[in-house]
Amino acid sequence: MEFQPKLSFGEIYLLVALALIADLLNWIPVVNWLITAITLPSFQFYFKMKGIRSGWSLAGNLAEVLPLVSVLPLITAGVVITIIMDRLSEKLAGGVLKPVLKANK
Repeated sequence: MEFQPKLSFGEIYLLVALALIADLLNWIPVVNWLITAITLPSFQFYFKMKGIRSGWSLAGNLAEVLPLVSVLPLITAGVVITIIMDRLSEKLAGGVLKPVLKANK
């Protein structure tokens, strides 16, 4: 069983680019709540549709609601950490489970 990433490089590029744009717009005081209200369900829905656990992305989006913390690029950090954790968990699970999968054949 070979490792197949759930996200292509094009999808990763678009997700990170959208998160960066959202973080840049979060500098505007009232707009940050609107941006968070849009990005939170959007990223969560996309990751859910791809079968990716998105706890880090959720944490980054929820932290953007706090007034002084919203200037940090937490949406981007949450998306990037979610992608990294998904890739690492798939690789580790494939390496650990490879002998078990091989024995069951």
